[in-house]
Amino acid sequence: MAPPSAQPRTHITNNGDTRDDGLQVHQDGPATLLDANDASERQMIEIIDRLRDLGVERHNPLPQVVVCGAQSAGKSSVLEAITEIPFPRSIQMCTRYVTMVTLAYNQFESTTITILPGSSRNADDKARLRSFKEVIYENEPKSQLKTLMEKAHGEILPGKPDGDEVTDDILSIRIVGPRKRALQMIDLPGLIEYHHEGPKIVSKIEGMVNKYMAMPQSIILAIVAADNDLNNAKILNWCDKHDSTRERTVPIITKPDRLGRDETHTLIQIVQGRDGKFNKFNWHVLRNRASSGTVEHVSAEERNRHESEFFRAEPWNVLDPSSYGIEQLKHKLRERYFAAAKRELPAMKLNIDRLLQQEKYASLSDALKEDDLKRIFKLAIDRLKFTAKEHARGDYNYETSQFPDDSPINLRSRIREQDERFCEELTNEDPSWMSPLDSYVQLSSQGILPSQPLGLPRPSESMSNHVDRDDRISAVGEKLDKTRGTELSRHYNPQIIGKLFWDMSNRWEEIAKHYVENVYACCKMYFSTVIKLQFARTEGNIRGVNGHEIDGFPNVACVAKKYMSNYIIPRLQQARRNANLELWQLEQDRRDHTKNHDKRFLVSQKDHRNSTQFKNTIEMKRSQLSVGKTSVADAHTIDMKNLAEQMEPSSLLDYRNKKAKEFLHDAEAHYQVVRDTYIMNVLTQVQERHFLRNIVMLVPDNLSLAEIHDLVKDDDEAGRKKLELQQERSNLEEARNVLEIWSED
Repeated sequence: MAPPSAQPRTHITNNGDTRDDGLQVHQDGPATLLDANDASERQMIEIIDRLRDLGVERHNPLPQVVVCGAQSAGKSSVLEAITEIPFPRSIQMCTRYVTMVTLAYNQFESTTITILPGSSRNADDKARLRSFKEVIYENEPKSQLKTLMEKAHGEILPGKPDGDEVTDDILSIRIVGPRKRALQMIDLPGLIEYHHEGPKIVSKIEGMVNKYMAMPQSIILAIVAADNDLNNAKILNWCDKHDSTRERTVPIITKPDRLGRDETHTLIQIVQGRDGKFNKFNWHVLRNRASSGTVEHVSAEERNRHESEFFRAEPWNVLDPSSYGIEQLKHKLRERYFAAAKRELPAMKLNIDRLLQQEKYASLSDALKEDDLKRIFKLAIDRLKFTAKEHARGDYNYETSQFPDDSPINLRSRIREQDERFCEELTNEDPSWMSPLDSYVQLSSQGILPSQPLGLPRPSESMSNHVDRDDRISAVGEKLDKTRGTELSRHYNPQIIGKLFWDMSNRWEEIAKHYVENVYACCKMYFSTVIKLQFARTEGNIRGVNGHEIDGFPNVACVAKKYMSNYIIPRLQQARRNANLELWQLEQDRRDHTKNHDKRFLVSQKDHRNSTQFKNTIEMKRSQLSVGKTSVADAHTIDMKNLAEQMEPSSLLDYRNKKAKEFLHDAEAHYQVVRDTYIMNVLTQVQERHFLRNIVMLVPDNLSLAEIHDLVKDDDEAGRKKLELQQERSNLEEARNVLEIWSED
């Protein structure tokens, strides 16, 4: 956006005809549309000139004239008569998109044609259309306008010379000169009743026209052709809809010279208000330049003279002179234009006041002094450390209620979710020799874990994938045979229990590393969210509770991004490295010789052996009863000799399987005890120790002044955006001052 100094300055005055920049508000010669009649109008013209110079209409719409009506109703001729610029006719290009004509003051005449791409365009099309720019300078023929508009049409609708499509692009024509005033006119696509591609095109045009007519700052020029039945003019119904009081509407009848005698008499009655169906409108009649009996090359003066002669002749001479001709139309437009300005300008001032209170403008400030930088940085870091410590403990303040429940800012909640997933995954791990449900049932039956582990198939679906107990014992037996050492026959190396355990727990470290990555990601997302909150100005400071000294960074987005990438992430990455080193220590413990003096293991081992002995005893009694070696009377007596003989394996294979069963049980019992210990170690020694317990250590606070300066320095894009916002704020403040002067007068 060009600075205000690049535009001609308009100075608000209460008297005199000349502004400081030399612009004559009223000069001798032909009247222009917005020549002022008194000091009040002169001041309003200057205000609107200045507001357009400042570009505030992007935020606050200024009065505009909207030209609308059916296709071929003569809209372009009306636009030409008002602006005194020869607009092309008899081509389709002006009927499929909006043409915006802007008049503005400048010491030198020129006409600039550009294209404003619509929101429906993709990025490439937007760039292509924005690059279009053609200028007609003061010493060049104005007839170039038609050629350049056709060229722009080719850019908007390439390959479609007939304009068989509707687009939301805007063809912008900016006309400046020493006799031009701040005025914007919108030539809308002509309404049609039928399109060969279907009703979609018709509806799109109607939606576009209704959109502009509904704008409260729009002065509606509703164009209807005299040779069309007014009863069929839907534009009149829309005038009732959008301007029921008709304060903003000027209905215009064009092409009166095309009527026969009877039709002329009927039209005169309508214009005079003697037709009850149409007397609620204040009609105006124009004779178009391109109508019958005129030629294309006539000047504006000749056009006006021909029109005046036409209406002075019979039967039109019975009309009130205020109801026909371009000069009287300009007078009506001037009245409505100033009325719209008086209506909209006070609301604009209120809107500008609201805009300037927005954070993006209110937070803009000049370069901070060194003491202020250090003070703000310390305040921000103190807030960040305190908040991070609270959130790591699960103590959430009011700020967190402004976020969704699953937001990263609820740090402890997100870590708890990762804890549960880690515990579940490790508990449900599928070792080679043990069904994951064997151990899971023990925890789920105590209500520690869900009754069905997440992500696991139902037991009926999964049991078929697990080897049954006998097969597992047989597999362990084979392992005993294949890993023998120097021990005597029928003796097996007890270190096989350790090998079984290593096989069962082989994926523990992999699962734990994945857990560490998830914790790291949670912390990263947390800091990315919370830093922007704690580095910004507090609400109390913005409201002025703590005086005028700001307690946060004005460019908080830039500062938070740099602090996150330059300081927090390196600390988090180091914490992740330390956590993985801690995991390596636990992995080395897992790979060490098996040791287990846990009472749970010893009790399980004893219970297993007692259970095995009990089962053998029952089997012996059943066997004795089945062969008749024991009477019913002796059923409760145990023959210890026979029991000992039956308990002794009869073959080397039986003995091997017996030892395999013992080894397998001990390995499984050891696995479950060590697994629970491993889970607790990972949660405390890895996660808590290196991430949450000392979370404030992840927040560097010893930055030098040079580092703080670098932190608050805007990057190129942010700096450009800041300059734009500062310019916008400056323009809005100046616009507010201009409006205050006007309201005081």
